[in-house]
Amino acid sequence: MLGGTPGEVNPNSGWLSSRGMWLTYCTGVFVLHLSLLCIPFLTVSWTWTLTNVIHNTVSTIFST
Repeated sequence: MLGGTPGEVNPNSGWLSSRGMWLTYCTGVFVLHLSLLCIPFLTVSWTWTLTNVIHNTVSTIFST
């Protein structure tokens, strides 16, 4: 609440209330993880680490 005007709690999370966005979001992270698992020299722990790093990088780019 800035200057006494009511507003959304977190304006960056408004897209999550759209129909089907949770399913699309989870599917995208799952597909990213599976595609990283297809790289033969990556272990499962490295794949999870890269999934996290890529997810956070993309989230940071799109939130600005």
